[in-house]
Amino acid sequence: VFGPPSGQKMVISVDDLNMPMREKYFAQPPIEILRQWMDHSGWYERKPPCAFRSLIDIQFVGCMGPPGGGRNIVTNRFLRHFNFLAFTDMSDESTNRIFSQILGATLKEKFPQEIMEMTQPVVQATVDLYNVIRQEMLPTPAKSHYTFNLRDLARVMQGVLKANPKDIGKDKKELLSLWMHESMRVFHDRLVNNEDKEWFNKTLSDVMKKHTQLEWKDV
Repeated sequence: VFGPPSGQKMVISVDDLNMPMREKYFAQPPIEILRQWMDHSGWYERKPPCAFRSLIDIQFVGCMGPPGGGRNIVTNRFLRHFNFLAFTDMSDESTNRIFSQILGATLKEKFPQEIMEMTQPVVQATVDLYNVIRQEMLPTPAKSHYTFNLRDLARVMQGVLKANPKDIGKDKKELLSLWMHESMRVFHDRLVNNEDKEWFNKTLSDVMKKHTQLEWKDV
């Protein structure tokens, strides 16, 4: 019998629980190993005489996203052991409102009117860019780190909030240049091949043109 020290509990967190690929008969071996403990409270030793090893006083916490883009459906035989907490995505309207208030307050306090007017275009462009990346750059077993969430969007805005009024002045292009730099730092630097990076560069340019009427070469 194995377990944590007497009187204590161990919680094991398993992220991307539905990432394992399904094999020929639709089983997911890593999931089946975890399910064996949940059904039988232990595992068999791999070496003869293959004694059964019981594990006690442990709990599993799992996290996963909806199926698709490298995420797979997980058998209900496994899921029945869990209590579920599910969260819906925040609407674009709510996201725009939150980050517009944050960015707008800083630009209004520290920058001239010309720069403050860029609040909505910058926020809307960031939200659009974030949404496109989430839809197109999906995680796969080879790109399991392609998981983008609101923290990434917030990192872009945090970088823009660090803008120096002396460097930006009244030039909107300077602010957009900073925004592009932060977007590439947060999103572009996580991409693993030239094809994905070229796609991102084009998407970034298209989104900027849509919201600011300026292209990459203009900035």
